[in-house]
Amino acid sequence: MLVNNINGVIKTYEEVPGVFELRKEIIGYYNLQDPSVHYADGFRELVEPTLLENQKKGDVIYDLNNPINTYEVIYLTQDEIDAIAQELIDKPINNEYINYIVRKDDGVKRYLKLAAEFRLLKLSGDITPDFHILLDNKLKPVRDELVNGQFVDALRFLEVIGSADITQPIYDRFHSSLTAGITEHYS
Repeated sequence: MLVNNINGVIKTYEEVPGVFELRKEIIGYYNLQDPSVHYADGFRELVEPTLLENQKKGDVIYDLNNPINTYEVIYLTQDEIDAIAQELIDKPINNEYINYIVRKDDGVKRYLKLAAEFRLLKLSGDITPDFHILLDNKLKPVRDELVNGQFVDALRFLEVIGSADITQPIYDRFHSSLTAGITEHYS
């Protein structure tokens, strides 16, 4: 990083610019000039200060006579320390909340896709309307957990239900979807 004082305004740069506003006669290749030109024009190295956990960066301290410049180091107020501590407490909760919403949305999508498959099986005559009702009733605990993003619990309910009443292919279809969700969201 570099810093310069341009007419009383301190500006930071990632690198020497190709065009420098105080040297308009050098168009497009200012950065290719000798480093002594950059130094003479006020460019100085800007380094990050090493901060303690109770400090923060302030404004740039620009010193034309010093080849290396840095930031002001400011001690945090008690309110700032308290806010950081609260953020550390809230962050895991917020992260889990976001993960929960993602799992819930995915659970709803997965269940709706499976429900659509079974409805099409009923409409095509591959399963009877009575069997469709049986599936809906038997798989209700699985559905309730899945649409709430609780893949592990949904799988546990499915394993308790087993395949005897719902057929092995339907059991396998649910098991595959739940296992994929667990792998995606809990690994």
